[in-house]
Amino acid sequence: MRPAFGTLEWGKKNNGVLTRIERVHFLRNMAFLAAREVTDVIRAKLGLLKPVNLELSDLAPPDTRMVEDAEELARDTHTQDLLAHGYRSYYFGAMLAAYRKLKYDREFILLPRFCTISVSLSRESPR
Repeated sequence: MRPAFGTLEWGKKNNGVLTRIERVHFLRNMAFLAAREVTDVIRAKLGLLKPVNLELSDLAPPDTRMVEDAEELARDTHTQDLLAHGYRSYYFGAMLAAYRKLKYDREFILLPRFCTISVSLSRESPR
């Protein structure tokens, strides 16, 4: 099996040189991204893009005892990757809600990100 494109193993095997097929895939991806950029420029000129001015502090998780307890449990029981995933999910949801001008309870949005932690704990395989 060939190593995945862009991985260290791939780079060592190919000395970082793209095969013909990899070049085609790469160029296809770049063309897609360029087309997306062009459509965003056109949408912006037509007034169809609606940027939202946000400060990071507007999206900060609430400073409550319940959130602190949930974060402590998460830090004690899960990997940094899973914890980071929970925060990414929270910030994505908070930004999406801000973009759509939705009112939401920040604690209510954040805590379920850590509930997946409880679910995964209960599903640990027996030893």
